[in-house]
Amino acid sequence: MNNFEELLEDGIFEWKNFPSIARALVEVDKNNLSGEMMNLPSQYAYYHTLMVKAQTRANAAEAEVEKYKANKAKECQEVLASSGKKATAKDMENYVNSSVEYLNRCNDYRKLQEKYLTLKGLVQAVGIKRDMLIQLSSNERAETKLYN
Repeated sequence: MNNFEELLEDGIFEWKNFPSIARALVEVDKNNLSGEMMNLPSQYAYYHTLMVKAQTRANAAEAEVEKYKANKAKECQEVLASSGKKATAKDMENYVNSSVEYLNRCNDYRKLQEKYLTLKGLVQAVGIKRDMLIQLSSNERAETKLYN
């Protein structure tokens, strides 16, 4: 599956899969450090791209939540104004929070935010792997100098 959007939809990057994905991502073949280092840029690009797409989705969902919230608050003002009352901030907040649609949108946003943060953790793991590979490679070169 090469399509990033499909990967984000399929639930692969959920918390339940995170430990096994992270373990596989940071696994290092100490007998092939140069190969590991050569594969690292593509791993980073892949996971970083997924992270950016997940962040874009989360940001869009957050914007939709805010837009819905503003529209519901305005609706509350209009409803109360038609009955001769002025809506307070608390009235509008309660009106918005009591909306099932608002709660559903907030839940969707939280799920997308969780996916983004999970991918962000994987990208950070790739960075840590890079540092580890650099150190292992340096150690290997130093060891080679000792014996030559």
